[in-house]
Amino acid sequence: MRIGVIGLGAIGGTIAARLLRSPAAGETIALAAGSDRAAQAIRSGGLRVRGEAAVPAPQLLGATLPAQSAPYDLMLLCTRTDASDGALAAAAPLLAADGALVCVQNGLPEERAAARLGPARTLGAVIGWSASSDAYGDYVVTGGGKFILGASDGAMDKLERAKSVLERAFPVRVTPNLAGARWTKLA
Repeated sequence: MRIGVIGLGAIGGTIAARLLRSPAAGETIALAAGSDRAAQAIRSGGLRVRGEAAVPAPQLLGATLPAQSAPYDLMLLCTRTDASDGALAAAAPLLAADGALVCVQNGLPEERAAARLGPARTLGAVIGWSASSDAYGDYVVTGGGKFILGASDGAMDKLERAKSVLERAFPVRVTPNLAGARWTKLA
């Protein structure tokens, strides 16, 4: 499976570090840091979650997802909401026809992603844990919890694949009511 993590802030960086620490057989993980400066800093220092072993940066690391690893079977969109459109524009052509993108963001991002990728390739994950980052590649998990994973519309067949990846970072609960889970967190 080819996995792309887009955005290496507190949430994306923590997920990326944990996925890289426990790769599945035959898996490729590529990272998009958002900028050349961030990519270079992570290349130099790796990914460090406080209290866990440091993880060296993978070869497949850039400001955007490396095209040479495409098509990606699963993408995790972990950017700030205001960076979503640019990240989606760069990533959309790299997603496999039967692949899925998981919006791992606050707010209500699935509709915007589904408009670009189609609802059958769009999933969402409500984040029930928290993390912070003081520098590129340095992360602190500040609160425990789980992901609540659901399909935007029509992508239910892709939930198990996404769940098996995300649960390597944090526990995952699948919901048939993603919109309800999002609104519950926002309320």
